[in-house]
Amino acid sequence: MMFKKKSVMALLAVMCVVVVSTSFVACSNNEYDKALKSYEKTVVAIEKAAKSNDTKKLLKLSEKFEEQEKALDVLFEENDDWTDEQWEKYAELYERSMEVILDFDYGF
Repeated sequence: MMFKKKSVMALLAVMCVVVVSTSFVACSNNEYDKALKSYEKTVVAIEKAAKSNDTKKLLKLSEKFEEQEKALDVLFEENDDWTDEQWEKYAELYERSMEVILDFDYGF
């Protein structure tokens, strides 16, 4: 069985597109995972600061949290290939952090 040169080239082109697309999605998901991991570290630090009644640290971490929120918003707006698990993780972390930040007695 003999293949035409155009058919082989077309098949190779399609395969390249599939490989590049898959790599791009995998890389972007890694970017999301990295952002969420950093976000989670901040949330845990916020929880610890609140538990130890460290108002100064909590206020500083709240600023960091806000910066990370903005960065995540950009990722959300620019890309729509977040997985359901990533969305769920984000929502869970956001809820945890807001609960601590809003319920904390800052002493003002």
